[in-house]
Amino acid sequence: MKKKLLSMALLLGAFTIHAQVVTHTVTMGAGSGNNVFYKINTQSETSYNNNDWDLAFYRDSSRQKGIRINDGKGLTLHEVSNNINDWNTVSIGDVSDENALYNSDITWADGAFDAGSAQFGWGVYNISTHAVTGSVVFIIKYPNNQFKKVKINSFLGGYNFTYANWDGAAWGPDITQELPNTANANNYFNYFNLNTNTAVIAEADKTAWDLEFTKYTGDVPTFDGTLMKYVVTGVLHNPNVTVAKSQNMETGAFSEEINAIGYNWKTFNGADYSVDSATNYFVKYADATVYKLNFQSFSGTSTGTTVFTTEDVTASLSTSDPLAQVQFGVFPNPSTNKRVNLLLDLKNTDAAGLEVQIFNTNGGLVHQEQYTDGSGFYNRELDLSKLSSGIYLVKIQSGSYGATKKLILN
Repeated sequence: MKKKLLSMALLLGAFTIHAQVVTHTVTMGAGSGNNVFYKINTQSETSYNNNDWDLAFYRDSSRQKGIRINDGKGLTLHEVSNNINDWNTVSIGDVSDENALYNSDITWADGAFDAGSAQFGWGVYNISTHAVTGSVVFIIKYPNNQFKKVKINSFLGGYNFTYANWDGAAWGPDITQELPNTANANNYFNYFNLNTNTAVIAEADKTAWDLEFTKYTGDVPTFDGTLMKYVVTGVLHNPNVTVAKSQNMETGAFSEEINAIGYNWKTFNGADYSVDSATNYFVKYADATVYKLNFQSFSGTSTGTTVFTTEDVTASLSTSDPLAQVQFGVFPNPSTNKRVNLLLDLKNTDAAGLEVQIFNTNGGLVHQEQYTDGSGFYNRELDLSKLSSGIYLVKIQSGSYGATKKLILN
């Protein structure tokens, strides 16, 4: 054992990880009125005024439809009839809290219109034309008590829809528009402003952002623990990345759910906002690059400013075996306070669990822990304050798989 560990020490002797912590500041403006799209690895952002659009039409697939309402602008969507022939007879009196519909905060492609009562939310599939044809009438309520009725006529490689404005006494003339999926090929959605009757761009190119700082409708617990729909300010992520949350040193698997970061990394204490800086989020790119994200502060709606840090921890998880079922890393490395984080990416661990051993350069076992976690992404804190400053080897073993990395304690 000693000979094997000494050989590993020589092999890794020149390797030290110096991860850089980068501080970022994102400002959404007064009332958190802008949607900010942020790219971590380039530290770049693109901002759009959230008031510029009302409807977003998912255009990234010829087969998958999705229509979102701009809930961050204060719009609410209501299904007022499941019979398209009622278009001329619906009234704003049909609008109620009971028939309100909401965007999904789990996946981008499920919007409020898709939550309607028809086969596909707002319409049914036509086996002859292979189009989805509209069968539901909706009314949009604006925060200033402005109303518009909307019906989605069809979806086949794009969206055809009709809307009309309520003038205070009656519906105005029908306005019909068509948005082809071929428009704005670098975006997930095509956006439309019903007040100006124009298509707009309100989203960064899909490869130019990882995180969207925005307002959206989320499930918020009330005092008795029940959930209610409420517009919150938070972070939704690009479907090109996945996110794992690390709280109290417990970290789950990487999630595709777009609200994996969400809104509750901050709380309002009656005067200002406090941030849960003890919670980390790990953002993973498709090429296996992993960033650790930590929120530092949130100003509230006065300026909508969020300060957060990121750290590229990819090198910590690097391995010479791309097919390895277990990847792990330790950081910070070197450690100045002898407390280190152990990152574990467990793809397919067996029933034997995982064992962590730390050896000094003489081959002596100085620290040992065992975990029974299943597959997933985990972050464990190791308190090594009992160890002297120096060079150590961290070894993990899960079934037949083992790996070793060097750790420096200063």
